[in-house]
Amino acid sequence: MSRAAVFVFLLLTAGCGSRGVPSRTPWVYRLRVPSDPRTLELEAELPAGVSRELSVAAGAEDFVESLVLMMDGDEVLPLKRNEDSWWIPASEDGPFRLRWRFDLAGAAAALRRPRTAQRVGDAFLAPPSTWLVRPLRVRRGIPVILHVESEGDSDFATGIRRGDFDDEYVFDGTEFAGSTYTVLGHFEKHTVRVGGADIDVALLATPVAIDGLELAQWVEEAATMVANYFGGEFPVAHSLVAVTRRGRGAHYATALGRGGAGILWPISRRRRMRDVRKGWVLVHEMVHFIFPQVAERHHWIEEGLASYLEPWVRYQAGVIDLATVFTDLRRGLPMGQPKEGDRGLDHTPTWGRTYWGGALFCFVADLEIRRRTRGRKNLALAVRGIHEKLGGFDVSQPLPRVFAVGDESVGVDVLLPLYEAWKDDAVKVDLEAIWRSLGVRHGNSQLIFDPNAPEAWLLDTFRRP
Repeated sequence: MSRAAVFVFLLLTAGCGSRGVPSRTPWVYRLRVPSDPRTLELEAELPAGVSRELSVAAGAEDFVESLVLMMDGDEVLPLKRNEDSWWIPASEDGPFRLRWRFDLAGAAAALRRPRTAQRVGDAFLAPPSTWLVRPLRVRRGIPVILHVESEGDSDFATGIRRGDFDDEYVFDGTEFAGSTYTVLGHFEKHTVRVGGADIDVALLATPVAIDGLELAQWVEEAATMVANYFGGEFPVAHSLVAVTRRGRGAHYATALGRGGAGILWPISRRRRMRDVRKGWVLVHEMVHFIFPQVAERHHWIEEGLASYLEPWVRYQAGVIDLATVFTDLRRGLPMGQPKEGDRGLDHTPTWGRTYWGGALFCFVADLEIRRRTRGRKNLALAVRGIHEKLGGFDVSQPLPRVFAVGDESVGVDVLLPLYEAWKDDAVKVDLEAIWRSLGVRHGNSQLIFDPNAPEAWLLDTFRRP
């Protein structure tokens, strides 16, 4: 929403936020990131009718400093804290102007989590939910507009959706909780443009052997693979990849989509650029961006879809061959089969059932879509249809609706009926029968594709044009 649009919106909604009745007038925040980012300076403009109880993310309350209600002239009214909240006095009608400081360094030292506050070198990972004081009760459809000013060599990067101006970010009031990754302070920053989208790459701390510009180029290459696989357009208009250094152990990344799309990507200090380029992690996380967020009990489809489609993205890009894709599927899919005592996918949130059980669902659905359309349609086209009609990772949707739209997109009812069959019951798949039918089998030292198998034609639909 532009500043002009906000002004018109304010005029149209004037008088609609009578006392005790929440309006849909935007909540407008201003953040100043000083040269020394350890303490943030913030202001808010809230309309009349908002909830008078104010707070921040759980655990961050101790680091809100000098919260005041700004009165006419130079007068201020300090707001006193009561347990985990601050209260706007009932005597004040609004609109309300607030001002406060936030001890970001103190929060990072105490909380030490990237989803609340964590220090990495001279930068901080902390989402808006940590440092924005807000009314605790909010209805869906309340726009929150954040303006950011950075001083000196401090910087700001976030996955939150961009507004119409460089300093403007916009999200829904219900998206405060669990909002996406945000970086503040001193860090190396690059922006790459892929498939009509901007991706900010924030390098908080990387292995000595990896050059920041090279890493940003790899982010661009990975994003290009994903964009090309889904028709040329990157799934979200703006996103963040925040890179940190991991001491030891397996490398991994996580994606968050509340209010926007962000990836936190820790890279082992021992990794080199050639090793990073061989990896699948970043492509996997970017595939998440094509699919809407769903309820927590459906997490298996988010991870399963990314696990299943990621190798196909790299195969289409020519990074791996078909034998590698099917070798990995033959090894991984059995880990998604239900074990004794398991229930359906909505009720068994184990690692195997979440990642590989979800991938098994996607594999079976993909085969059936290809089979019933004689190879003209596939799961990727269903996902593209979902994205075009319902949106991607930065929106939330009910899963039955998502699957119904996917089925409409390919013209066959596969996803929703399969979900109804698998969501509550532990369905076991005869994978060996599928491999025999497709003609996928192991030879002495390599995978063999049998052109005389009953459904060898179906296997051909997976091959690159």
